[in-house]
Amino acid sequence: MPDRSSPRVALLGFSIECNRFAPPATKAHFLARTYLEGDAIVSEARSPTPTMLPETPGFVAAMDASGPWTPVGIALAMTEPNGPVEHAFFVELLDTISRRLRAALPVDAVYICAHGAGLTTEEDDPDGVLFEMVRQIVGPDVPIAATLDLHANVSERMVQSIDVFIGYRTNPHLDMRERGAEGAGEMRAALAPVETRLAENPPRPRRQISAERGKETPARRRDLTAFIGEHDVPHGHKCIGNSDSYLASQVIVATSGKTKCIVVC
Repeated sequence: MPDRSSPRVALLGFSIECNRFAPPATKAHFLARTYLEGDAIVSEARSPTPTMLPETPGFVAAMDASGPWTPVGIALAMTEPNGPVEHAFFVELLDTISRRLRAALPVDAVYICAHGAGLTTEEDDPDGVLFEMVRQIVGPDVPIAATLDLHANVSERMVQSIDVFIGYRTNPHLDMRERGAEGAGEMRAALAPVETRLAENPPRPRRQISAERGKETPARRRDLTAFIGEHDVPHGHKCIGNSDSYLASQVIVATSGKTKCIVVC
């Protein structure tokens, strides 16, 4: 069994929310907002006022506070909501991540700062493409965790590629740093020996938590269960919620026919 007392954790990301009908987002948009490679990711995440979105600083701070580790910066690209990303830049980013991640091997775990609602001018599931590529590089036994927006379009390819999905719980997104820290906690748990994980977290029913205030909501759970039982959800996803901007939607993800996966943030 490998020694994971001071794990090497790769840090990378691709984060953008895309409107298919807006003008394309270019490499210049990412360079103007956040584009970092290598050690610059870690240095910026640890700075007093990081310019990147808060998830990665939250992840790094929580990992720093919870024990020894070795962060390995790969590449991080993020920008404001925009149109589909120019596919040539996305391919360039994939090549950079692939090259740097392969050079960093072996790693004990991977953290991906994502959004989950990206597009490119040629690809409808760029997050899935990225997740799948990372899995192919690190192999089947390396834990991979990702943070995403609560309305992420979660694809089958994404589900099959990573181990931990963590979605924002608030809208406006006031908890992004906390979700990064939650990712660090899940990462530490995944890296712990099996006997330690079982001792600290014995199997038990998982509570459903609402996005509004972190409270269990049996009525909404019953409503969602009834919906799933009564409707044949088509390919794609369907959001269930209301007009209150402070409540997260509940998202049903399906490949075809009956509901296959539910993500409740």
